[in-house]
Amino acid sequence: MEDLGIKLNPITKLRLFREVKKVIFVQMDSDKITPERAEEILDYVKKYVVDIETPEKAKQFYLHLGEKFSELKEIKQKFEIEEEEKIDQVFSLLVDEFMEKGNMDLASEIMNQMNEAKNQQIYLEKLKTNYPIEFQRALEKIL
Repeated sequence: MEDLGIKLNPITKLRLFREVKKVIFVQMDSDKITPERAEEILDYVKKYVVDIETPEKAKQFYLHLGEKFSELKEIKQKFEIEEEEKIDQVFSLLVDEFMEKGNMDLASEIMNQMNEAKNQQIYLEKLKTNYPIEFQRALEKIL
């Protein structure tokens, strides 16, 4: 997800590392990679994961992992699915904000436009700009 002006909390960094570790251990258990290769990959991830500060940097990092280490290609897919789920969650909470205010027409219009949007992430950024207060409330419910 685009950087929404929030810092990635340490738990998310830790979770990113744990997901990589889990994939590596599964591959080691099935003899797809050696312990030395696993150590090399985990050392690399450990070194760089601490510098991740935003969701956008986390995305760049996990996209890069699959390119740098073929053993980690499935990480990209896992986190992309999670990103889509987060976008859906923020969007749903934003629509709920308008519905709670009784602004059903706007909620309906936003839902229609989101369904027609070619890039939902870009449309969500537009909503963030146009409705910053409601957007922030939706984010707070997630965090």
